[in-house]
Amino acid sequence: MHTYTMVKVISLSNTAYETLSKIKGEKESFSEVILKLTRKKKENIINIFGCAKEDKEFIYGLKKAYKERDKERLRVY
Repeated sequence: MHTYTMVKVISLSNTAYETLSKIKGEKESFSEVILKLTRKKKENIINIFGCAKEDKEFIYGLKKAYKERDKERLRVY
């Protein structure tokens, strides 16, 4: 169970709420479901761009872009 220090109110469409409700376990919070669904999965860049795996410069640039993206923080309103 997660401990949350700040609570935010969000609005969901009925469809989104119903979908989350169906996914949510009996003892699971909506926050836990959303975090589980939005958790980043580490993917091997080479597998994603297999056709370009021989292009070392392309792969280097792609890895650099992914690292830069991971450094960015999402804004929370």
